[in-house]
Amino acid sequence: MILTTTIGSFPKPSFLPLSDWFKGEKGTDNERPTSVYQEEKYKMGSQYESLVNEASKQVINDQIACGIDIVTDGEVRRENYIHYHCRHLKGIDFKILTEKTARTGNYNCWLPTITKKIEFNGYFLDKEFKLNQSVSNKPIKATIPGPLTIADTISDNFYHEEKKMCFDLGEVINKEIKNLVDAGCRYIQIDEPLFARKSKEALEFGIDNIERCFHGINNCDKIVHICCGYPDKIDSVDYPKAPLSSYFDFLANSGSSI
Repeated sequence: MILTTTIGSFPKPSFLPLSDWFKGEKGTDNERPTSVYQEEKYKMGSQYESLVNEASKQVINDQIACGIDIVTDGEVRRENYIHYHCRHLKGIDFKILTEKTARTGNYNCWLPTITKKIEFNGYFLDKEFKLNQSVSNKPIKATIPGPLTIADTISDNFYHEEKKMCFDLGEVINKEIKNLVDAGCRYIQIDEPLFARKSKEALEFGIDNIERCFHGINNCDKIVHICCGYPDKIDSVDYPKAPLSSYFDFLANSGSSI
């Protein structure tokens, strides 16, 4: 049997008033969803958890109704799939937004800034997993942004060396994954779309950092997601996708069985 799953992200239900980062990153000032996300949560007050949990439940039930075998919560509590995780780490300042050209030159955006060493700051995904699994009769998959993709989506004012930054990110992600497995999660996905855009870095240290993320991890299916671009850009002539040759580079040079 071939099991089915989803990548992770779903549109937020209309009753959940959280900004969508991908709709706002091309503005002309600092007011990005990145900067207003916490404010939006604050405005919802005590309703926040109930609204997020209801949104997650709806997304999970939609997938179950469609016959999906391994479901996700749609990442509906995240302003995007990367920055939400970064908010739970030490060393990344969300009050200091720095302009940066991301995704190999495809767009400019204002991003949270690394001001000191990235360190673990407590578990959080296990609580979400348990809540999600409590409303699902299918296994829940947890999704986590990978080191290279995080590095491209935050501004660095500390390391000035991507390889070292990614090493530290791999270390803290590893702690989170170990705790997820202890909580009973059996499907864990690392999202590394930047592998397709930065195949040189992926081969030099990116694959090693995926192994670092999963180091010492047993009793779970380890999943890595790589893509060439977003489906909403499929007809955009001015938005170059990642080169398809990236996948052949991995197969020819990684020495692995990916």
